[in-house]
Amino acid sequence: MTPTRCKDCWKVVVMPRTLVELFDLYELQKELERPSKCGVELRATDERKYGGYFYNRGYDQGSECFDVVSAAVAEKISPDVRVILKCACTEFELKNGPVQEYEASESQIEVENLLDEYLLMNDIKWSQPDFLTAYVMISWIHRAILIGDLTYKEFTNGESLVKPLKTYKETENG
Repeated sequence: MTPTRCKDCWKVVVMPRTLVELFDLYELQKELERPSKCGVELRATDERKYGGYFYNRGYDQGSECFDVVSAAVAEKISPDVRVILKCACTEFELKNGPVQEYEASESQIEVENLLDEYLLMNDIKWSQPDFLTAYVMISWIHRAILIGDLTYKEFTNGESLVKPLKTYKETENG
């Protein structure tokens, strides 16, 4: 069941290829001051390592955001970083097909109307405490190690965070 509001949610998706590009995207998102988030990609339905999302209401706002973000990404990160504009969440599209083709049932509309009647929908400006942001960024570095993205060493003075094991014999091609 896809909420009908999803048809009005347009995301600009940025696809960093390395941990360095992810950190650059984080800085760019702060600079652009638009509703957004970025981080590691953990979904089994997505082959990317990292992702960044800018949230918009309506196609026109999404399209304008796409123009701004794609130009900024090309200039400040790399012209080779892919940027797309999409509608709604990936999970909904995988389950129901393209959200613009999805038709809600009468019972779903009734439930949504009840929710609208009883839930307060505020435009809250979410923020994250600095200590939590630092913790999340450390988890990005750990994820980069796990997936073999050695660009993490740009944040560790070139030092490996993986302790080498003591070995007693090794093959020639080792």
